[in-house]
Amino acid sequence: MTEQDQLRKPLPPAPLGQHALQGSSLALLLVIIFLLPGGEPNAGAPKFWWLLPVTLAPAAGALGGAFYYMLALFCYKGGWNTTFPNILSLLVYILLVAISFALSMNGPD
Repeated sequence: MTEQDQLRKPLPPAPLGQHALQGSSLALLLVIIFLLPGGEPNAGAPKFWWLLPVTLAPAAGALGGAFYYMLALFCYKGGWNTTFPNILSLLVYILLVAISFALSMNGPD
């Protein structure tokens, strides 16, 4: 293998667990920022109502991070081959976290 071939060899992507951890921690941070300034819950709400958004949104964020990991294989060619997977994975991440957050906050009335 020549030196030129070694320079063209792409770097391996970060591990799947690292992308999932980044996605879940960002989603958890967003949920905590949203829940902290809230006041008292409804009287009919269960005692641990906050447990559902704190677990469901980071799980969706981890799925979004895993989706980014799957698309990272296409990012080595440059140009649109880098831009399109990044934009698509960002949109999927936002959609997953928004849907999971909306579903988890829809508690009992």
